[in-house]
Amino acid sequence: MPNQIVSRVLGYIGLQCLVDNHARANRHAPAVVQRPATTPQHPLPIPPARCQDYMPNQQYSVAELNLFATSNRPSAVNRPAFLSTLLNTMLQPDTSRANKATLCKHLALLMTDQDSLVCHGADRQGNYFASYCVDLALQELEQQFSAAMEQDLRNVLAHWVNTLCPAQTSFNINGVIYTRTEVLDMLRAPNFISRQIHEPTDGGLAGRLERRLQGQGISSTRQTVHDPAVQDNGIRVLNIMRTKHGQVTEASHAKVTSFITKAANNRVLRTTILAGMTDCLNNTNRDNNWSIPLTPQQAIKDVVQYIESIQDSSLRSNLTDALLNRLQEIHLEGPCVSGVLQRLLDVPNGIDPDMNFAGRAQQIGEEMATLAGKTNAQLNELIQEGVQAIPEQERNPDTAQTIASQIGRNMFDARVDQDMKLRGGIPETELATHRERLQAGFN
Repeated sequence: MPNQIVSRVLGYIGLQCLVDNHARANRHAPAVVQRPATTPQHPLPIPPARCQDYMPNQQYSVAELNLFATSNRPSAVNRPAFLSTLLNTMLQPDTSRANKATLCKHLALLMTDQDSLVCHGADRQGNYFASYCVDLALQELEQQFSAAMEQDLRNVLAHWVNTLCPAQTSFNINGVIYTRTEVLDMLRAPNFISRQIHEPTDGGLAGRLERRLQGQGISSTRQTVHDPAVQDNGIRVLNIMRTKHGQVTEASHAKVTSFITKAANNRVLRTTILAGMTDCLNNTNRDNNWSIPLTPQQAIKDVVQYIESIQDSSLRSNLTDALLNRLQEIHLEGPCVSGVLQRLLDVPNGIDPDMNFAGRAQQIGEEMATLAGKTNAQLNELIQEGVQAIPEQERNPDTAQTIASQIGRNMFDARVDQDMKLRGGIPETELATHRERLQAGFN
């Protein structure tokens, strides 16, 4: 019996070769008579779940369910019971938020159009669990970053938008409404969630630029692009660009035109982008406040050479998009020479990690103003729908305005927290002033 026990134990832990050697070594040994056990025997270990098939009406851990959902799928007969087990485990009060997100992920990815499960009092399909997974993952990532969960979040969101709801135009993500275009832009971004929030430093160029961009030491924020700190920053960015592309010869007009025309082909505002390009290529003026001779014509050529030198396709694509956006702004806003230079040299800001050192207070204010505008538009649509649903004799304009203002501020705060803090990695110390100013627009 000891030999048999040894063989069985070795077999269970995967050392079958030792079992076979042991058997060959003892094939001529006399048989051992097995006697009844005189003391209770402990059962041998059960093989891991990967060696078993899913069986309904049994208790499984989240790890085992995860294994069944990924590498050892249940049979077609047991599939409905397995989906129910995933849901029931997810709804258990002691299931952690991270595990709930994992179980919701499996439900979203495994359920077909013919599947439905009763959850929270109603029949739910795959898109419900995709939305639930995204919300849970965002809430979990807000507390602690996890690369695996970020990838799960990206996969489920892509499945929700492209497969489960391909005709849907807007999506409620963790309480914030996003258009389809905005969601697709999120999915194209290199990092969905900011991995670390960095507080701005007080010393050096970054600290000096932050103070200038926040209006300290200058009479007007309109002078921002003329401030020496901003110019120093622009020169530093330009030098890094030139180091990266390594070109001694200036790019030709034809090369720049070809690159930008091709990149702008599928853009709605293609004409505006090309007009911005022409504005830059024709502008040979320089800002005498800069310590180096630099014109918009030279700057756009350096930017294009820099982008073309980037090997990472995702990074190159994001930089190209940023350049097209800046060219659009240049044509529509008609800034001075300093403004044109600042916009061109701002292309890698927040995209290329090698240049993530510059101040960003002005950019943050602009981005938050854009979010406020989007929130206002969504709020107005909701309020209009709500008012139409109330009988005219029961409408109270004063009460409606008070409620609408509070809802608008809450919607704006939620979007700022999600887009700027969670996804952008910007600390509240940099958001507070802009938040307070823009909230007034909802009164």
